[in-house]
Amino acid sequence: MFRGFIHVAEKDFPRMYSFSWKENGTDCSIAFQISRDAISIVSEELKDNSYMIKCEEEEFGFKKFGSDIYAKRYGFEDCAIVNQLKDGSIELVFELVTVNNEKSMQYLFACAATIHVLTNSLMSVPEKEIKDSLPQFITISTACCKNKPFGHGGNIHGELNKDVKRYLMHHYEKKGETLKPVFSALFKAATKINGKKLDRLSKSLYSAEVRAENGFLSIDCPGNSCGLNTEKTDEAYFLLKQGKKEEDFGMDLICHNVDTLTQQIVLIAALAALSDEIKKHYLKFGG
Repeated sequence: MFRGFIHVAEKDFPRMYSFSWKENGTDCSIAFQISRDAISIVSEELKDNSYMIKCEEEEFGFKKFGSDIYAKRYGFEDCAIVNQLKDGSIELVFELVTVNNEKSMQYLFACAATIHVLTNSLMSVPEKEIKDSLPQFITISTACCKNKPFGHGGNIHGELNKDVKRYLMHHYEKKGETLKPVFSALFKAATKINGKKLDRLSKSLYSAEVRAENGFLSIDCPGNSCGLNTEKTDEAYFLLKQGKKEEDFGMDLICHNVDTLTQQIVLIAALAALSDEIKKHYLKFGG
């Protein structure tokens, strides 16, 4: 029975998944961690013959989906490296590559499509109880289209919970506007995928900033005003009238003109870096 979608902007929820950003010299990757209690949900939802898998195979022409989450590789075309972590969770590592031919582009498509089906499989409130030491900081839902004549083939939407909002509000007040780790991941991901060092003018087209005291977040990359922003949820206006404070609830995450999956992956890298910063802050100071 469908129990509704998870809304972390309005209500606390234990972590089902999270993102991390990893760097090793010029190599970089997005790591997707699935908590111990959510692994069985993914395995059940994403079988070889599931509807979501078939749709992506048809869209991109993928030849296989590695559905054994305990194998060495996972996902479309076995694009993700699987690590079993000490706490019982599973880490899927998506290594970024330079896109310079059809093979490398197809690999990037496989990474984006795998993240797409993973996040979609964990959108709903599960029937089983989820236990984790961390809350669900960020949720995302993505579009994943190879060819879309009017753009928006890489859309990203989601929610940030109240811990993320508090971090962003604090950052604006205490440290200025630029989120340096988030900007760094955004730019390094773009540099890796483009395969060349971008000049100062190109770098100016990227940004990761907190632009208001209420934690308004803006992450931009090159394109037709391409980027991510936050805004109040519909419920927020009611809560404020009831005497709640801004830091008592989270925000919606919305996008503008994320037309390609290359842009999408770069923006997810930025969110992964933000997730890392939130986790460190949460473990140090608590919720």
